[in-house]
Amino acid sequence: TYNLTVTDGASCTAIFSYTVLEPTQVVVSGVSTDITCNGFANGSIDVTVTDGTAPYVYAWSSSNTGFVDPGTADLTGLIAGVYTISVTDNNSCTTGGIASFTISESAALSGFASAATNVTCNGGNDGAIDVVVSGGTLPYSYAWSNSATTSSITGLGAGTYTVTITDDNSCTATASVTITEPTALTASTSNTGNVSCN
Repeated sequence: TYNLTVTDGASCTAIFSYTVLEPTQVVVSGVSTDITCNGFANGSIDVTVTDGTAPYVYAWSSSNTGFVDPGTADLTGLIAGVYTISVTDNNSCTTGGIASFTISESAALSGFASAATNVTCNGGNDGAIDVVVSGGTLPYSYAWSNSATTSSITGLGAGTYTVTITDDNSCTATASVTITEPTALTASTSNTGNVSCN
């Protein structure tokens, strides 16, 4: 607010008051959605711009060398990385119009046999497998080729067993383990001579 005092030659005065307004600065907010499975490209950012003077111009940059700026407020189909938006309003103001968002992904889901017990005798069924899972998002579910649904299975005969592991985001990984058995035990006899005397 600016006040002006005017005084004439007779020392008479008049006061005038003037107010100069300015728009509020641009405000950027948003919500980011991380990638569901490692290696996927389904992250997204939903940006909301308020204040300033519409319409707005959007300029994105990213830590990903292959990123192409679509010039829109929202992004979809993103891989992991940092994304920064600069919003300019209709008065070419950018103050307050910069925000960064990080799109993350979980470690790759994988499974391996931490312990596999082979069958002790040919034709037996005392084999066992214990699977350890890493990465992904807990909890995990298991689907074995022999219809088992636990991380550890016992009572196995010789053969190859495959498990499909699914995490909480429906990401999947497979692991296969082969249980072996020894060759069959055999015996044979031969006549080395009959009794010589009754």
